[in-house]
Amino acid sequence: MSYQRVGTPKAYLDIINPLLEKGVITGTDQITGTGLLTTASSIIQLFDNKPNNTITIGGNGTNTQQTIVIDTNIDTDNLLLKEPMFIAILGHNLKSADAKFKIETDDASDFGSAQSPTLTDVCNGAYASSYSTPSADGWSLVTFTQTSDNRYHRIVIDSASGNYDTDIKIGAILYGTTAEFPNAPDMNVKKTFKCDGVKINQSLGGQKYAHATHLTNSSWVSTSYWDDSTETSLKSGRLELNISFSYLSDSDVFSSNYYRAESSQIDDSIVPKLLYLTNGGMYPFILQLDKDEALINDGFLWCRLNNEPSFTQVANNFYSTSLNFIEEF
Repeated sequence: MSYQRVGTPKAYLDIINPLLEKGVITGTDQITGTGLLTTASSIIQLFDNKPNNTITIGGNGTNTQQTIVIDTNIDTDNLLLKEPMFIAILGHNLKSADAKFKIETDDASDFGSAQSPTLTDVCNGAYASSYSTPSADGWSLVTFTQTSDNRYHRIVIDSASGNYDTDIKIGAILYGTTAEFPNAPDMNVKKTFKCDGVKINQSLGGQKYAHATHLTNSSWVSTSYWDDSTETSLKSGRLELNISFSYLSDSDVFSSNYYRAESSQIDDSIVPKLLYLTNGGMYPFILQLDKDEALINDGFLWCRLNNEPSFTQVANNFYSTSLNFIEEF
């Protein structure tokens, strides 16, 4: 499917930045690297939500393993870490480098009894023997669930065969949890294409002239943004998406217990997942327009929540709402 058709959406929500913001982790103390790249300031930049900010990991001509360890600083029995999780690697050249990656988890920092959860390749990958091997440069997305031994997560990057063919480069890594909307939105989806960086002025003589502060997404290291192609894209502007839902059960909207910590972590509903984990638009996330479609260059939107949703009761325990998302450059 193409044409950015909207079915039942699914959100992929980063938890690194919320954990940093709440002081649960402190960056370079809990996110570290071994192997090719160990510089703390470079490792933490991989989680800055900026896929055009390329970090060179290195490795050309070697087969040195690279690991990136995330200490969530959350107890291994915590309910949040038992939720469906995801890893997205954005702006990578793993195909050109002939590299693959896997996820390992453990309840100890030495990974003495490391677990390798089964990965589900959502976009641009082939899973075999614990590893996902990207079929193209660009970006890759996998999901997994690990209900125990999960305080520590380790991303392991290895050569797919022999030595790396070139230096490994990555723009950004997203690590977090997923949230599926309960159903497709109403049949009034609105898409607006905004060129908010273009300013048009008019002279005293009536002539118009224009300048632009920004026009579109920045290119990634090996491909056009959110694509697996090296062709130059003529895309301009950003997409604004407005969707509404008429009859949502209160259990699909609100936290089951407003002030209870566990509810904010595991309730698979709009307020605790979409609002809490993005701080109402402070952090961008990946929106899959239809959870059953995963076209690498059309089925996803890198965006922010762009409104403060309100929920209007339309029947006993049922609510309506409208959500607005704006594409992130």
